[in-house]
Formats: sequence, C-alpha cells, structure tokens
Amino acid sequence: MSKIAEFDYMVLMGVITEMEERYGIELEDDKVDGELFSTVGSLQVFINSRLSKSQPN
Repeated sequence: MSKIAEFDYMVLMGVITEMEERYGIELEDDKVDGELFSTVGSLQVFINSRLSKSQPN
C-alpha cells in the first residue's frame, strides 16, 4: 500500500503564494482547507471559479 505525501506548512504557503501571484487571485484563510488541496483537479476547479468571478461579464 502506498502512502500519499502530505504538505507541510511551508510547502502549503509556497503553493498558495504561487497561486496568488500567478493567477492574480487572493485566497482567504477560510477558503484554505484540506479538501481544496486534496487533488490537482480540486485546485483547478477552485482557480477556475476564482478567475471567472474576477473577469467582467
């Protein structure tokens, strides 16, 4: 059985900082939880939803 590596605090902060800088979004503390970072797909869905909210209609 393989074990999935978990993020430590410094890695998590690096990922959050990179997402904010690269995509021009801000992650509020109440939006950051384990479920958000559970898969690459969950991150993609979150980023896409934030980007669609930030663009004018």
